[in-house]
Amino acid sequence: MSVFARLRRAVGRFKCESGAMAVEFAFVAPVLIFFILLTVNFGFAYNMKLRLVTAAGAGIAYAQENGASVTSSNFASFADSIAKVVQSSADFGSAPVKVAVSINNTADGSAADQIYCVSGSPPVWSQMGAAPDCGNGVAGGKFVTLTLSTSVDSIFPTNGIIGTLIPLQETIIAKL
Repeated sequence: MSVFARLRRAVGRFKCESGAMAVEFAFVAPVLIFFILLTVNFGFAYNMKLRLVTAAGAGIAYAQENGASVTSSNFASFADSIAKVVQSSADFGSAPVKVAVSINNTADGSAADQIYCVSGSPPVWSQMGAAPDCGNGVAGGKFVTLTLSTSVDSIFPTNGIIGTLIPLQETIIAKL
């Protein structure tokens, strides 16, 4: 049997259904379109998460390069500089990005002159005073915490589904 004969025979099987495939497609198409849109929506949210990671990395790199001399008196300008670096390092489009900077677990910078040890997850903060040794050969120091958060504009309302699948927040703790 030739290839063309097989093809005519296969096509001939579908001719006798008289529109049944079109009706089945009409039932299945909305579900397929919904899943395609959900996948695209998830992709937008994941892209925004990657932008947050990139921006947080740039902010922490700036903090580590310029944070050795940070004190409680100049912490506000240091935090503003980090926020500017974060905002300029990634294109967030129209999504507002909230930048929170803290040093040694204080948002106002009041503990910037102290030495701390951080351990565990979630982090446990221990003030060491002037002693630089945290034990087990780990040195204490000043730690900066950078938290970025935003939301993603959805193609269609998901009632928070995207927010629970991908939390659009990135937190990094780094030693200065």
